[in-house]
Amino acid sequence: PRDSHLCDRLLYVADGLFIHENGICQRHSGLAVGIYTAAVVPAEASYERWRGVMRIGAARSGVRIALGALLLILALFALIPFIYMVLVSFTQKTVLNLDFDVSEFSLRNYERIFTGYNMGRYLLNSTIVSVGACALNCIISSMAAYAFAKKRFPGRDKAFAVYLATLMIPGQVTLIPVFLIIRNLGLMNTHLALMLPVINAFGVFLIRQFMEKVPDELLEAARLDGCG
Repeated sequence: PRDSHLCDRLLYVADGLFIHENGICQRHSGLAVGIYTAAVVPAEASYERWRGVMRIGAARSGVRIALGALLLILALFALIPFIYMVLVSFTQKTVLNLDFDVSEFSLRNYERIFTGYNMGRYLLNSTIVSVGACALNCIISSMAAYAFAKKRFPGRDKAFAVYLATLMIPGQVTLIPVFLIIRNLGLMNTHLALMLPVINAFGVFLIRQFMEKVPDELLEAARLDGCG
């Protein structure tokens, strides 16, 4: 509200609308957008309330800025070890200290690991296994999750509970059985031998929780429209 307002009695609304005594709801531009019935309060009281809201908003903004600055400083402290690691990788240091000579920086260490230690092959193997395991996990877990979420069959919930219980079995317990299974399948020294153990009940659980939120009516409508 401003002192130049024509009406001395108006009601402040948070979204920028003002309701005058005649019941016409107007914006600052004076364009009438509707007719409402509401109790009116003095303009001075509305203005003081508006100033109080603005002060609270400014205080909250200050707290957010201070909190953001604090989190930024903490994030920089957390990045210091990684930055130091990268800087050391360009030097031939044998002692860890903060004495860096930029003129001594070189790519000799990187050249050595890629030419002398076959690091390129290791990175390629990691990429193949990571991408392949993710793809297999998504495909197989999605099919299992759909069955547990949308199919009705006897013992479905009990079977899912047993399936989830496998998450509590430590990996050390299944290490030897998994190795024997991989060996009997003839998958030794293959990428697939590293991908298959990644598939577990956790991915099925996550996708099932999402699929349960999909309305059954949507699936029925898709079937009526000829969806396979």
